Amino acid sequence: IVVGDEPHVVIGILDGVERRNDLLGAVFVPESTATARFGLDAPDRVLLESAVGQAEPVTRDALVALGPGSTSFVVDAPTTAVDVRTEVGDTLDELFVALGIALAVLGAVVVVVTVSVRIRARRAEIGLRRAFGARRGQLVTQLVVESGVLAVVGALIGAAVGMLTVLGIAAWADWSAALGVVYPLAAIAAALVLAILVAIIATLRATRGEPADAVRSLG
Repeated sequence: IVVGDEPHVVIGILDGVERRNDLLGAVFVPESTATARFGLDAPDRVLLESAVGQAEPVTRDALVALGPGSTSFVVDAPTTAVDVRTEVGDTLDELFVALGIALAVLGAVVVVVTVSVRIRARRAEIGLRRAFGARRGQLVTQLVVESGVLAVVGALIGAAVGMLTVLGIAAWADWSAALGVVYPLAAIAAALVLAILVAIIATLRATRGEPADAVRSLG
């Protein structure tokens, strides 16, 4: 073949490459030929191949190995498996944190709505008990205890389902599951506190009306 005005003997043809597909349409010549006939001073890119796990030391020693004329090179090391694993782990952590926040907000909304609707539906009962002499403090205490127990039971069930789900996925994927008690306990405590606050507010609102109105609504 003729490259420019210079004839060259073909000694082989590439049938495939692993990294750079553009080399399939290129012509390879020895370095001495490129220097003598095409005025090549130094290559603009050097591709080094290393064994698995040896990319870091090869990258560190690349400039020394390339020789005195290699000061213009910029060594670009491939991303190691550790770096990829760290990036993936960080991304998954952020995803799980966002998912946890969304589920926590959803759980808080469920607690608020459930307690509020439950107490609102018992306004007639609250008014009737007030008509028979029950004090507001007694009603608040009763409904707060009921709401707190229901919130704790619901949070325990939710925490148990979540932990069993994690264990099941870990067993299926052959992972090592690391479960702590801090977050489940924090979720249970948050559900209890939120249920108590909502129950107090909803009960105080439900006891503002006249007991006679509640008795009339029963008939």
